[in-house]
Amino acid sequence: MKILFVIDSLCGGGAEKLLHDLLPLFHSRKNCVCRVLILSARNEKYMHSLQEQGVPVDVIPETCSGHFRRIRYLKKYISDGGFDVVHANLFPVFYDCALAKRLTGKRFPALVMTEHNTDNRRRHHKMLKPLERFIYRSYDHVISISDATQKQLLEWLRPSKKWAERFSVVYNGIPLRQFAEARAYPKRELFPGIADGDVLLCMVGSFTEQKNHDGMLGVMALLPESYKLVLVGEGVLYPEITEKIRHMGLDKRVVCLGFRKDVAEIMHTSDIVVIPSKWEGFGLIAAEAMACGKPVVASNVCGLAEVVGNAGFTAAYSEPKAFAQAILRLESAELYTACQKNAGQRAEQFSIEKMLNGYERIFNAVLKC
Repeated sequence: MKILFVIDSLCGGGAEKLLHDLLPLFHSRKNCVCRVLILSARNEKYMHSLQEQGVPVDVIPETCSGHFRRIRYLKKYISDGGFDVVHANLFPVFYDCALAKRLTGKRFPALVMTEHNTDNRRRHHKMLKPLERFIYRSYDHVISISDATQKQLLEWLRPSKKWAERFSVVYNGIPLRQFAEARAYPKRELFPGIADGDVLLCMVGSFTEQKNHDGMLGVMALLPESYKLVLVGEGVLYPEITEKIRHMGLDKRVVCLGFRKDVAEIMHTSDIVVIPSKWEGFGLIAAEAMACGKPVVASNVCGLAEVVGNAGFTAAYSEPKAFAQAILRLESAELYTACQKNAGQRAEQFSIEKMLNGYERIFNAVLKC
């Protein structure tokens, strides 16, 4: 089976990290060959790592800027590549792949996509629904990363009973052993000057509206001085958030670490992982935190809350006081220990091997149709 994975980039986002972890396993399977095509190599984080593990990565030339040029390039690239399956991820890639198929016709390979979020801006414009239905109907199968993600998608598309058979859920997966066996750093390596007895919180995510760094700073303002926070990631709102940290007088309690590939070690060093997102399709960071045996305090948004379960506490992202109180509940040694135990058990549900088997099952099924 020859599979092409198409995604906008290989920067530091959750979907990109997911492919980075998954594709080498796919590529190592007997009779399975993988290739990746990305729209841009700017700010890449995982491209060279994938290439070093034997997964070829190609970049659409900059001369093919613009929607229609990209689609023409995609058509030719896919036609020349002899692929059995094309797997699309994220917007605008899944639009481009769908339109490339519509313009190519029956000679196009089996087309699969993964829905990564419970919400997006397009769903807030009813006039776009006919276009969205047209795009999604182009796919032989649509994978959602959680039950909540699929539920929200089906409510938006309102597919017929027959069409709905082409939708299914495959939970995101993580390399459990890699996270479970990582070793903690001395806390002062991450947070210089942290005192013994201080509680170290960890937040991992791109600096975007979705991840809600602004809201987390509001929570920090309500927590005792002994609570410290490390922020891992980068993004368009980084300058704004760093300025707000200074303006709120939190610069001695909040440290920005930038993009890091040692997230497992950082989580092991931390006491609690916080995820105040405004929306999430799944919550990969929550699964990674649980694999590290860390309690999670997260937004009670669908998808994310589904993953966290009894491995921590949830609260409304729009209520800083409630979110702070959820964090403070873990000052109870009994509750903290219970969440740690539950975290390790829940993490077993989200192994990358289970995800791999789910994808392979779907790919084989669409090829038989």
